[in-house]
Amino acid sequence: MPTKLYVHQGDSGPVPAFTLVDQQGNPIDLNNATVKFRMVSYHTGAVRVNDRDARILQASGQSETGVGQVEYIWQDPLYNPDLGRDASPDTAVCGLYKAYWILKLANAGPEVYPNNDSFWILISERK
Repeated sequence: MPTKLYVHQGDSGPVPAFTLVDQQGNPIDLNNATVKFRMVSYHTGAVRVNDRDARILQASGQSETGVGQVEYIWQDPLYNPDLGRDASPDTAVCGLYKAYWILKLANAGPEVYPNNDSFWILISERK
């Protein structure tokens, strides 16, 4: 099932979060890994967030709960004259975006997630 996140234009929350899983649905051990976040406009293909560091919430552990969890913290808000207020540059442009998590494990090439579904982010105008 696709993951969907709804954010108002310029807001810095909620943040995109995801659990990276393998083809069998098992959470991936993220010890010694790096994860990047990419967000691309569905309509234009323009890259809005280009491979910025994601935060690994839970690398591994005794329990499966929480393993493989990552999140991306939107950039700090700056004054945006078009909006007339502080706004995160990551969410300043309304639209539908497809999000990707790029995983790099030690001694392996990059892998893109989700690998069998979609992660959609809708940035809408604040009313």
